Amino acid sequence: MPKDPEQICTSSDGNNKTAIAGFAMPESDHPSLSGIDLSQLSEEELIDAIASAHEEELALESNDKGDAEEDIDPFPREEVVALESWCTAPHGSGCMRCQAVCPTGALSLENGTPHINTELCTRCGMCAGICDAFAFTRITLEDLFTRAEREAKEEGAVCFTCNDHLFDGVAPRSNVIALPCLAAVPPEFWAALLANDIPVQLYLDESYCENCPAAGPMGPALYAHALDQAQDWTGKAIERVTELPEREYLLAAWANVDATDRRGMLAKIAKESIDVADGSHRKRIDGTVADFHEQQERLRALGRINAETLIGTPLAPTKHPSPRLALMVKAAQAMPERSAYIERYTSVTDAQQCSGCQACIGACPTGARSFNEATGLPDVDASLCTACGCCIGTCPIGACDFRSITAKAYCG
Repeated sequence: MPKDPEQICTSSDGNNKTAIAGFAMPESDHPSLSGIDLSQLSEEELIDAIASAHEEELALESNDKGDAEEDIDPFPREEVVALESWCTAPHGSGCMRCQAVCPTGALSLENGTPHINTELCTRCGMCAGICDAFAFTRITLEDLFTRAEREAKEEGAVCFTCNDHLFDGVAPRSNVIALPCLAAVPPEFWAALLANDIPVQLYLDESYCENCPAAGPMGPALYAHALDQAQDWTGKAIERVTELPEREYLLAAWANVDATDRRGMLAKIAKESIDVADGSHRKRIDGTVADFHEQQERLRALGRINAETLIGTPLAPTKHPSPRLALMVKAAQAMPERSAYIERYTSVTDAQQCSGCQACIGACPTGARSFNEATGLPDVDASLCTACGCCIGTCPIGACDFRSITAKAYCG
């Protein structure tokens, strides 16, 4: 059964957990091994203690599953919402990309603004992957980047997969991030990770994508383009892995080492128990920390949605960059030597034609255009311009146009 991509970083049963060498146990309802002086146990006694804890945890998980109603998906896909204030269509851009990629025809531009038919929407998120006017209620693109960065730092790499690769009984490690579809994030997201030297892994069986009920045939084409584009921009590779990183029980780890290594492992286990007892590992493994991060991410996501809904007007006064462009700027600044070879576009103003009416400034949805009192003409901040074309459609005398630049312009 597909699981929600944003809940896999929390504990599988929602309980507060303490871990010893990778073995997770609820602190309540279970005798904690951290209360045992493991250094005083023989190998046989240690194995018995671990096996007992392992069996009890499996029993607890089995009971939890038995208590759940079978017809309720505990990991539903998160809702996607349209942010009208981010849509450039009402301002003359003529953009219809969201309709082009939607696999079910759930998107429409009623009165020029985006609307989602919730009965048709599969929550694949591909609209969010190609346009900032769509967002998840669970997490922002910026927070997703922060989470990936945090997990890679603590686990050595961050591994991405999609919902349909999470089956019942799978317990992914915290560094696994499942997306509703890999096409739900733009090329700029992958580029920002790679440019900032964040090791990225991909666990993907592409045969699952062929008949995907959520994303349809467009999904593989979109995520393949995004991944290829990011790797081309950065000159760095995303590692393909054949196994999904899973939470490892200590008993299984014990079985996988030979007798010559077990004494060393005993010393490590004894040290781990001390670390857990004094709290030095609690920050990393305590389920409440993951819960806290999730709560904060959700609040920020909902906060952004509510703010944009209340604004209901172009964002020119705020000069707020689009999320995907902000990630491109982050990528360019992390690799200035390569940014000169990354082609981008920005809007420009023909000074000979411009009358200084400032219509383009009012139409700009990101605040990239501002009025220069000294010249009497609009200035354009390339790090804010998404090349949406609203200024071109608004200018009454055709003084606005596009110009090709490189990402070097984002480096200050």
